[in-house]
Amino acid sequence: MRRRGLRTADGGPPIPAGELPARRARLLRGRDPDRNGDQASGHPRPAAGRIDGRGGRAPIRLRALPLKTFLLPFLFLASAFFSATETALFALRRVDLLRWREEGEQRGALVERLLSRPGRLIATIFLGNEIVNVAISSVIAASLLPLLPGGVGEAVALLAGTLGILILGDVTPKCIVWPRARGFSLFAAIPFAAFSRLVAPVRFILEKIAEGLLFLLGERGGAEGREAISEAEFRAMVDVGEETGTLDPGEKELIHNIFEMTDRRAVEIMTPLPDVFMVPRDLPYDELIGRYRKYRRSRIPVYEEERSNVVGILHFKDLLRSTAEGGDPSAWRTLVRPPFVVPTAKKLPLLLREFQRRKVHIALVVDELGEPAGIVTLEDVLEELFGDIREEHDREEKEIAARPDGSRLVLGKTPVRRFNEAFGTKFPDRERETVEELLLHAFDRLPRGGDRIDLAGFAFTVERLKGIRIVEVGVRPLPPEEK
Repeated sequence: MRRRGLRTADGGPPIPAGELPARRARLLRGRDPDRNGDQASGHPRPAAGRIDGRGGRAPIRLRALPLKTFLLPFLFLASAFFSATETALFALRRVDLLRWREEGEQRGALVERLLSRPGRLIATIFLGNEIVNVAISSVIAASLLPLLPGGVGEAVALLAGTLGILILGDVTPKCIVWPRARGFSLFAAIPFAAFSRLVAPVRFILEKIAEGLLFLLGERGGAEGREAISEAEFRAMVDVGEETGTLDPGEKELIHNIFEMTDRRAVEIMTPLPDVFMVPRDLPYDELIGRYRKYRRSRIPVYEEERSNVVGILHFKDLLRSTAEGGDPSAWRTLVRPPFVVPTAKKLPLLLREFQRRKVHIALVVDELGEPAGIVTLEDVLEELFGDIREEHDREEKEIAARPDGSRLVLGKTPVRRFNEAFGTKFPDRERETVEELLLHAFDRLPRGGDRIDLAGFAFTVERLKGIRIVEVGVRPLPPEEK
């Protein structure tokens, strides 16, 4: 009678049916002598691993792990290199390139050549990053998928690859390199240039594809050569020129003044109407001469009835010529010329051009409602370029003067911009043009002599008034306990 039992898969003797439960228990405990290299049976021990779908054990391939362990850090370093190089190169300023050129730095010249073709530079960085990042994802997936079942391995590999590339290959190197852009650019110039030559054929194909797409989108010509120098970059280059002796200090100051002048308006440099020397139209000739001798103004605004009604400008040379030719001095009113009127928002470069075109030296500034706000002269505009211009009879009057007790005396007409420069404050100079306007806004009422207000760590005390105008203000820093 045929013996009942199960034959083993490797062709060994059949297992009696009665021994199946005990044999199954030993198998589960890993103690089956026939399955664990029992010398009597000569059967080899199977490799440790995970259980496959048929109940057997599938071996884990660990031989490739040492190679992957070495390869992964190298790939992360390569990814960090490309990200850091991108940040360092595009963080450079033109002044850095100028300094390298003057110092004869060869690596600096290489950096300048790389930056001269921004489209090619971006394509090279893109290629390097993509190659390395794809390799990182592949290595991580090959390492984790055999260890984890099914979709878990794919999810873990995706998460690990994304976080690794983001943190180790992108954000961290960029943050480290940003404040060290100059040094790292010189370090990376040679290896990056070598990689650029290596991938030149592939990059050429990508550039042509990109140019074709740009052509279809209506772009004519690439981005190469479209470089504009910002104001900050140009100012920095001027500073370097002054440091190296290429520019004189006066030339540097003039260039900076030109930039500052371009954004200034007439209202910022005008003399407010209450401070303008003016004469009424019905003033007798003798008194007119007396006032001229006192104030020495060659061009005098003339008003009728009230100061806000400016009717024209009297050029004193016209009066002298008329008198020398035997004209009636009392008829000086007929010599008054109509005023040249400009709005408060007139930019200074345009105002200077108007002065040149009209051949005039003085203009009446009016506000949005057409009311006179002040007077601006050609001399005021030129002083913005060349500094203070004084004639021999001008009296010295400091807008900000130091006093023995440590405080300073500030004129109410002092521009807020100059006050900020002297005291290191940051009051808005667009909204409040003078210290007087600043204080009127801060008090929110008409102040009286001796009134005090604390602003930005300074005590402002009104010391002299003229009518409703603030003429002089005492300014002192507040002690720490009062701040």
